[in-house]
This record gives sequence, structure tokens and C-alpha cells, in this order.
Amino acid sequence: MKTSPSLMLSLLLAAVLAVPSAFGMGGIKSEQPLATSSGRAPEAAAEVEPSAAPAAAEAPAAAPTAASAKVGPDTAAAAREAAAKAAAWLAAAQQPDGHWGMAETPALTALAMWALQRTDPATYADQIAAAAAFVLQNAQPDGSIFFPPRPGVRGGGLANYNTAICLSALHSLPNALTDPAILRAMQNARAYLAGTQYLDEGLFRGGIGYDPEQPAPHADLSNSHMVYEAMHLTEDIEDLRAEGEKRADLDWDAALDFLAQVQNLPEVNTNAWVSSQPDDLGGFIYRPAAVGAAERRGGPGARRGPPPGAQDAAATPASPRFPRLPEGASGVGTEAHPGTRPAGSVAVAGPAGGHPVEVHPYGSMTYAGLLSLIYAHLGPDDPRVQAARAWTQRHWTLAENPGMGPEGLYYFFNTLSKCMAAMGDETVTRPDGTTVPWRDDLLERLVALQRPDASWCNDNNRWWEADPALVTSYTLLAIASALD
Repeated sequence: MKTSPSLMLSLLLAAVLAVPSAFGMGGIKSEQPLATSSGRAPEAAAEVEPSAAPAAAEAPAAAPTAASAKVGPDTAAAAREAAAKAAAWLAAAQQPDGHWGMAETPALTALAMWALQRTDPATYADQIAAAAAFVLQNAQPDGSIFFPPRPGVRGGGLANYNTAICLSALHSLPNALTDPAILRAMQNARAYLAGTQYLDEGLFRGGIGYDPEQPAPHADLSNSHMVYEAMHLTEDIEDLRAEGEKRADLDWDAALDFLAQVQNLPEVNTNAWVSSQPDDLGGFIYRPAAVGAAERRGGPGARRGPPPGAQDAAATPASPRFPRLPEGASGVGTEAHPGTRPAGSVAVAGPAGGHPVEVHPYGSMTYAGLLSLIYAHLGPDDPRVQAARAWTQRHWTLAENPGMGPEGLYYFFNTLSKCMAAMGDETVTRPDGTTVPWRDDLLERLVALQRPDASWCNDNNRWWEADPALVTSYTLLAIASALD
């Protein structure tokens, strides 16, 4: 008798886990899968958008209709068609054991699972179930969800990064709050992530890095915002803990302390790198600027190489499948992309013996920072939110990742789409008073970038964006947010 993927998932979960906005602008809404090209309304996901209150498990949902009011009908139809083709491509790219990309980085599989769940969960139920089983194979006794690195074997690690993305993706499953095994995995992951927040005094207070155990204190905005997002999206599961069990959450006041260290805003950040240039005000950088030059230059403490979303200046590690680009190729501020680095950039001294670090706010990190402010329960009238929002209006473009050219372009699209949806703005007002319908413009841009085989891929391999499975997952998530 052939066992269904759903039954396999339930059996596997039991075995694996036997080891011990709130932002007022957007209103309340649940994250919904896209309608299929045939007009079917797939089963609703249980996840909530950043602006949403926790949704009841298994709550019935009608077919999504918001897109018809927010997006032009031709644009919406083209986006749905592109998403349907891309979902078929992504499903076909899944490996027999349920993973995508590098098996040692379960976040890549979680992103693809999340993308299929947001796009067409009914059609791809088997692929989603197989992916969920693979992700949960990586659940560790301490609650983390990652592939522990083995001595002498390359791959694995990045525990916080993987756990945060896996937690968010698992929460999107329709049975996330009703399947005891999935629920327990998520509760354990929340407890783990809460314990990784850096709470000592200093530049890193309130932030999160790649791994809990590092040779020196480290936190960055990319990892921090992924953890902030995971903890925000999964707040509802705390109410389902057993009576007397300790609840897990971040110190959100400390999170705001960290966000102040990476926002170019003199009112909250007195570090030397902060620029007084009007164009820079409100934008965010990757990490507190007075640290990390040795890491950027490959000195003591340098990482093996950043995963997707690592928005620092370290080069992506070479691999036979995704070779490293030549130094300076498609770089920021080079002749290939002149003028992408803002004129107000400030050079600050690095650690002793290190090179100066040039600091400037840029697009993907500013949207990540703005989202993080929303997750930290700041309202639209807060000066930090207003300043970040003004930066996005001054630097609005979909031609590139502002300040970074083609580098991290699809991470930028995904973060922008989630952020704009969370804020609830339907248009972007530029400094000259003109308005941009961001949903239509973003969807048209993404459809235009789709490759003939229906996938998306970045010609620039910074942060693993030459991996079409990763980039297609980013894009499907961006489309889903824009169509919500």
C-alpha cells in the first residue's frame, strides 16, 4: 500500500520531535494563497501578515479578492499566470528527499515550501508535505532547526538564520496550529530564538547574528529582522503552550536599541558614522558600523561566507554550481554601476589594523529595518518610522537595489513587498509629489524579469542569488504580498 506524503509527514514529525501589526496603517488581514489561473480558491493558510492579529487555526477563508481593488486586472492576471508557471517550475526542481538547493541549509527548502504554500497549496500539497518533513528532520534538541556543521566537512551551521526562516515557513502551513508535532517544533524554535538575542550592553544589544556561539559578539540587521519577523508572525502559538509552561518572546525594547544603532538618524544614533546628508536620513545599514572591517577583508574572525540575505561586504563562497564572481564584477560604485553608492557615504575607522569601512544606507536593509520597526510595535507617527519611510520615498526605484545595484536584488524585492503591504500604503509619494502604484509597478517588473523557463535568477551571484530556486522562491513570495 502506498503511503501518502501527508501521512508520511505526520509519522515523521512524531519521530523527529520525540526528542526533548500591529502596525495601524495596514488594518487586519490574513495571509492568503494566490488564486490559481483557473480561478480556484486553494485552501487558506493559517499564517498572518505582519499587520495582522493572530488568526484562528483552520479558519475558513474566501477566495482572495483584494487584488482586484488594489492591482489593475491585466497586471494581476499576468502576475498570477507568471506565478503559476513559476510554481510548476519550482515544484519540478524539488529533490526526491524533499529539499531544494543545498541540503545543509534547510532555510532554502523552507523558503520554497513557503512560496508554494502562498501560491497554490492545493496543487502542490504533496511537495509542501515532503518539504515540511525535510525541514523537520533538521529540528535539534535545543529547538533550533538547522544542519549542524561536522568537523572537516563544509556546510551546515547558521543556526539562527535557518531556524528563523524555517519557523516562519512552518507557520504558513494550514495545520500549523493543530498538528501537535508541528506546533511543538515551532514553540521549541521560538524558545531557541528568544535565547539567541544579544542582551549585553553595547552596540549589539537587542540584535541577533548567524549563530549563538561566535568568537566575538556579533549581530546584524539581516539576521535580526528575520528573527523579528519569525517571532512576530508566530506570536499566536504562545497561547497554545501547556499550562504553566514558560512563554518565549524577544526583548522588543532591546530590539529597538539595536535598530537605533543601524539607522542613520541622529535623534537616536550618535555613532560617528551617522551622516548629516539629507539623502541618507532614516536609512538603515547592515550592522553597527564601527565593527566588522576585519571580517569584510577576510581577517581574523571572517565567516565562511554569507547565506542569502547576508547584506555585508563578504564575497559569496565559490562552488562548482555557483562560481564566485570576479572581484568588482557588477559591484557597487564601479564603472559598471556608477553612482549607486550615495554621495553622503561616510568612511569610519575599522578595528585596529583594519581598513576603513565605508558606510551608507541602502534599499534592502532599509526595508528590513522599517519592517523591524513595525514588528517592534512602533506606529506610523513614530519619528523612526517616518524617517525610514521618507528614505524609501526619496530612493524609490525597482531598477536596482538602491545603493547596491544588482546585488541582492530579489531579496530587496521580497523585503520591499512585505514592508509595503505591512504599512498599508497603496502608493509611494516621491519628493516631487508624483505617486507610484507600487503593487502594479512591482508586479510588472517581476513579470518582465521572468526567464523563458518560468524561473527567476540574478546574473549577479552575491548572496547566492544565482540559485534559481532561491530567487524564484523570493519572487513568488513578493508576488503573493503584492497581490494580497
